[in-house]
Amino acid sequence: MNIEKFQNEIGIIYSDVSLIEKALTHRSYAYEHGVESYEKLEYLGDAILEFVISDFLFQNYKNLSEGEMTKVRASVVCEDSLYKIAVKHNFSDFLNLGKSELASGTDKPAILADSVEAVIAATYLDRRIRYSKRIYCKKL
Repeated sequence: MNIEKFQNEIGIIYSDVSLIEKALTHRSYAYEHGVESYEKLEYLGDAILEFVISDFLFQNYKNLSEGEMTKVRASVVCEDSLYKIAVKHNFSDFLNLGKSELASGTDKPAILADSVEAVIAATYLDRRIRYSKRIYCKKL
């Protein structure tokens, strides 16, 4: 995996590149190579993304009710939206996948969406919240 190329793709330079390496490591690869996968980062990234989108909606759409904001957030923080982000930034070119996943294709929506959440968390841990927002939307 070319971390420098990935950093250029998303426009963020990391101090701790091990975080981004982990964020791009699927459990199939982790199992085969005895390293840690992105699963814990994915968990944190999901929470960060929900917070970022919730905050954005709260600050910018004051006319929406709580229920409306919840519906909008759910439509934004979903596998399809995350998959589109991954495709836009060519995540499949950078993912560490095990042999079984490589054989079945590198463009699975669930894997790509999960990796976006993991990258959001890695970015948060390395660069804090401002840069985490940029992974999902340059406007946030």
